Amino acid sequence: MNILILSQYFWPENFRINELTTELSKIKKLKIHVLTGFPSYPKKNFFKNKKNKRFKNLNINRVPVYLRDGTMFSKYLNYISFVISASFYLLFKNKIKYDKIFVFQVSPVFSAIPAIIYSKIVKCKIYLWVLDLWPESIKVFGYNSRILFFFIKKISDLIYSRADVLLAQSHSIKKILKKRYKKKTFYFPNWSEEVKVIRVSNVLEKKIKQKNVKKRINVFFGGNLGKAQDIENILKIIQNTNKIEKYNWFFFGEGSEKIKIQHFINKSRRKNNIYLFSNLPQSQFKYLVQKYADLTLVSLANYQTLKWTVPGKIQFYFQCKKPIIGALSGDAKTLIEKSNSGIVTTSGNYKNLSKILDENTKSIKTKKFQKKGLNGFIYSRNNFNKRKIISFLSDIMNN
Repeated sequence: MNILILSQYFWPENFRINELTTELSKIKKLKIHVLTGFPSYPKKNFFKNKKNKRFKNLNINRVPVYLRDGTMFSKYLNYISFVISASFYLLFKNKIKYDKIFVFQVSPVFSAIPAIIYSKIVKCKIYLWVLDLWPESIKVFGYNSRILFFFIKKISDLIYSRADVLLAQSHSIKKILKKRYKKKTFYFPNWSEEVKVIRVSNVLEKKIKQKNVKKRINVFFGGNLGKAQDIENILKIIQNTNKIEKYNWFFFGEGSEKIKIQHFINKSRRKNNIYLFSNLPQSQFKYLVQKYADLTLVSLANYQTLKWTVPGKIQFYFQCKKPIIGALSGDAKTLIEKSNSGIVTTSGNYKNLSKILDENTKSIKTKKFQKKGLNGFIYSRNNFNKRKIISFLSDIMNN
């Protein structure tokens, strides 16, 4: 059976679709093909001199796209060019008849359009993994135009309604999709990635050690630094924590809001406690978290659509066996509370989380508190097992 993985993002870009493709390619009944663009997330310069060795034995076709350079204009052109290039490839250059197409649907939803066009001609089934629900997700990026929302809703409804099977990354998204489109809809969450630990460079580790890590409580944040992560709220948490001198705040990542952290560091009197680094491979970031972190941090802005999502970094933090502090609502907040893996407050409630940190400063480094990290690991092992989740997907696709 020929399966096409359609994803705007793929290795060496760091997304869950990489690991999913690896596991599906191990199943004998399935012959996996990948259609993607050339890597440029978060910026094209990030991929200079990086060799693509991981999937050298897999059939990967890359279509030309406008590469990101960090500007919003380049992002829009990147989205549009992928839809056009992938559609053109499937219509005029592709020589394989695909039985089924699996679409990795993060933002924007338009990346699924090539699959819809191809399926109209060839009559193959489409499996759409919904990680960001549209059109609601556009509000996260600050677009509140009714006309724009109406237009994107029409496109989103068309895409979701044309899929044969919808796969939802959270229980809330599953309920919404099932109610809206009356399609076969399954809960298909992010799994806990089994990331190998690789030591960082001596230069970077020396920089970390110089930050008084033994005496302070070290909070680590890794990943995208965008509007969805509510960076402003995180900075308010830092600003309102009375015992700030007891904490170190480490940020590793890229994104549109990274400049706000840099400005905060430059202007703040507390700059000796806040440190900003470029994005690291998960294997290296895991090394730092396991060795130096006392807390891991996750935050989401106060938008309805984000209450329906569960950031993949939560499962990553679970694997690191470190307690989580969070400012987020909905499914993600429920997950942290249910797993007893940390302390969490609602999105945007910086005063409450600052207060909680002040009240727990003395206990955070204790074995009793650190056990919350182990709670998350055990919960993850029982509920987000990669092999079980992907085996479930294989059963759906085979049936």
